[in-house]
Amino acid sequence: MIETLQTIHLRLRDKTRGDAAMGHYNAGAEGGADMETLLQLLHNSGSGDGMASGGSGGGDADVINLVSMLFDFILEDRNLPETMKALIARLQAPMVRIALVDPELFERDSHPARRLLNELAGAAMIWSGDASACKDPLYKQMDATVSRVQNEFSDDVAVLESVLDEFTAFMRKDQRRRELVERRLREAEEGRARDEVARRAVSAVIERTVADHDIPGGIQDFLNSGWYRVLKSYHLREGEGGPGWQHQCDLTERLVWTLDPQPWVRSTRPTLLREIPRVVSGLREGLSAIDWDPVDIDKWLHELELKHVDVLQQLKAAPDGGADDTGMAEASSGAVENTDDAFSVAPDLNVGAWVEWRPHEGKAVRCKLAAVIRATGKYIFVNRNGARVVEYMQAEVARALGDGTLEPLDDCMIFDRALESVIGSLRESKAG
Repeated sequence: MIETLQTIHLRLRDKTRGDAAMGHYNAGAEGGADMETLLQLLHNSGSGDGMASGGSGGGDADVINLVSMLFDFILEDRNLPETMKALIARLQAPMVRIALVDPELFERDSHPARRLLNELAGAAMIWSGDASACKDPLYKQMDATVSRVQNEFSDDVAVLESVLDEFTAFMRKDQRRRELVERRLREAEEGRARDEVARRAVSAVIERTVADHDIPGGIQDFLNSGWYRVLKSYHLREGEGGPGWQHQCDLTERLVWTLDPQPWVRSTRPTLLREIPRVVSGLREGLSAIDWDPVDIDKWLHELELKHVDVLQQLKAAPDGGADDTGMAEASSGAVENTDDAFSVAPDLNVGAWVEWRPHEGKAVRCKLAAVIRATGKYIFVNRNGARVVEYMQAEVARALGDGTLEPLDDCMIFDRALESVIGSLRESKAG
């Protein structure tokens, strides 16, 4: 008589774990798939040929078939490099032995064997190399891990715990090293981005302020040198919303107005006389704050004084007109577009995500999105060692994702995905 599925399941469990372990067995207690359900699906789908044969070997054949189906899925996963597939394939025979010894492999998410396979697949996903790169520390550690499972496992699951602990300790150390490299890269890039944003903002303020004004060449040089540094220092410290930055932008416009006061009428002269001391005091304070050479400060302020005297003389001969303080430049925020507010992350790609970069020429490279520099909209991708691989601006990332130049990698747990796929296939086969 053909053995029932329940008899096969109990025989496998009793043979491999003994009566002492029976009391601790709780099928499906931690998630996963019930062994009996899997065997039933396998049988009903026609994939479990061993079930029809009866005898003592039928159940073992079903377990072998099931593990084989899982590895078929794993070894077809596009996220795994070919070299790593060959390495992980060496675990198929040990996984069969483990499944025969402990059916909880399929029932318990926390089973050390499936956790180990998930960890190995996750590490394999981030590895960019081929057979010639097998001296890489990650590959060597994975090779050693697989060899330990092959050589040391017989029927003691505790061996798997030891192997798993050793490999996860290696990966934690490797991750800390990578995070340190990535943080340094990110900080350096963010510093460069802030500097670039500040330079653009200062240039925009100066260009806008002097537009439509007749400024002496010497003063224009001053604005582009010493005063440029003052404005940049405030922008770096405060950003465009800071009161110091706003004050210095206002002072820049007032300085320009004192050299080309509008309207050019005689009645403007009293307003100019009141404004000049305030402007000169502000300039001296700003230049001193950046530790500009005091000799150079006195030199530029003396030249500015001569220009002011000349302007005041010209206003004496200017036509009469009503004094209008509104002719003086009003405080300006000097703001350029706030890139933080305008910035939005490219869809479906967050910092820490792994992708495969496929350049038009050259081999594909696996890399990680290490930083998104919000000030500039720059995306920086690095390899496992933290070395920069490629950079994209925000719009370029969207295009690269669309045309397949950047292909996101799935770092979900591979054993769980394989088991889900196998169960789905068996159910479809049964339904058919």
